[in-house]
Amino acid sequence: MYININDIRERINEFDLIRLTDKEGTGAVDESRVTTAISDAEIAVKTSLKVRRYNLPLTEVPEIIPQICVALAIHNMYLDSPSGMPESREQAAATARNQLKKIEEGWLDDIILEPTEETESNELVIESQPRLFSRDRMKGY
Repeated sequence: MYININDIRERINEFDLIRLTDKEGTGAVDESRVTTAISDAEIAVKTSLKVRRYNLPLTEVPEIIPQICVALAIHNMYLDSPSGMPESREQAAATARNQLKKIEEGWLDDIILEPTEETESNELVIESQPRLFSRDRMKGY
């Protein structure tokens, strides 16, 4: 997992989190709904990483990955909200989706140093025997 519920709580106040997840009217955060939103966001990120053929799970997670996950998870929770989505959350999700496209295009290649064997090198090496008829051997013919 790239993020957890505490990462969400750092970016959204408790009142809004309750409003977005408490469909039963208990007055508390429904952590299963938050976990589902996080899971959906992480699936989107992992899919973009797989397009680039990175070995998953990543041993070192670039800082941008959790940021993308948080923005998408919050967006996912707002999708079910009857009060609609604030423009700032829509913008954050759009930015996160653009970053996912950049990941698919190789934006993180310099940061994530674990490409699969398929993407290691395009170098061509040719080996052969020494020349039988060199210029020196052909002198006089």
